[in-house]
Amino acid sequence: MKKSSSSTEHDVYLETIRKRKRSKDKGGSSTTRMKKHRFDIIDPDSPRGRFVAFMHQDVDTSMFGLIPEGYEGITYLTLFIFLPKLVGMGFFFFYVSNARPELYAEAHTGGFLLDWVIGYEIIATIALLTIAKKLLSYMFAK
Repeated sequence: MKKSSSSTEHDVYLETIRKRKRSKDKGGSSTTRMKKHRFDIIDPDSPRGRFVAFMHQDVDTSMFGLIPEGYEGITYLTLFIFLPKLVGMGFFFFYVSNARPELYAEAHTGGFLLDWVIGYEIIATIALLTIAKKLLSYMFAK
């Protein structure tokens, strides 16, 4: 059912457009212009400008390994499930039980979820540290 143009209902989208048009007709405020062109104002050679440039890079996911085209979803799901599990098992085996299988068998009673959570946290920490390192090296590179 179509709404008539003389409808008395409040249309938020239409009101926003009208306000912007009125603001443009009046010349707009300096804050409006600043928000509109804030990336043009930042000096690209300053640390802030390099940070903005770093955060607006395009990411090409085709370079992240030999994942068959068309099977990306199932591959990423499998990696999401089993990679943290393997990292968590490695943590328990090498760090908790000092690489001794008899201690690993006794100490490891947590099951799948405990291994996965610990592995996920280790992978997340490594990923965040890698991102921070790349950000800092990008910002302070000359």
